[in-house]
Amino acid sequence: MLKYVLFLCLCAFLIVSPSAFAAIHISEIYPVPEVGNYEWVEIVNTASSSVNLQGYVLRDKALHTLLLPHIILEEGQFVIATSSGVLNNSGDTVELVLDGNILESVTYPTGLSILESYTLCGDQWMIIDSISPGFDTVACLENQPTPEETE
Repeated sequence: MLKYVLFLCLCAFLIVSPSAFAAIHISEIYPVPEVGNYEWVEIVNTASSSVNLQGYVLRDKALHTLLLPHIILEEGQFVIATSSGVLNNSGDTVELVLDGNILESVTYPTGLSILESYTLCGDQWMIIDSISPGFDTVACLENQPTPEETE
């Protein structure tokens, strides 16, 4: 009986929340732009299918929000969400939200300069001295340790 109830709960979850398994992730944050430029958050679709971003929200801890428009993001594509004066230069938390549920929360540190972004490299967040909106971050590869030859 318990297995049957769990199965029904799982089926109901899948029916009510089909986008719960969409692989939309925050991949880079650029919170400290030069004067006159925009701060931005990069989002990537790592799913094997397209995802409509309508309904997704980016927000910070002070609940400043940026509603994402109807954009179809194909597999492996990036999108840049820009703003001005929302992200704190002294560190903040960016949340990716859908239907009131926090899908992802990333806290970036204080002390970033206009030449640095906070970037997801593999499964680790790193401060990178290369800004790469909308592209795979080459700087992640550059920051990998190089094996040394031994004799």
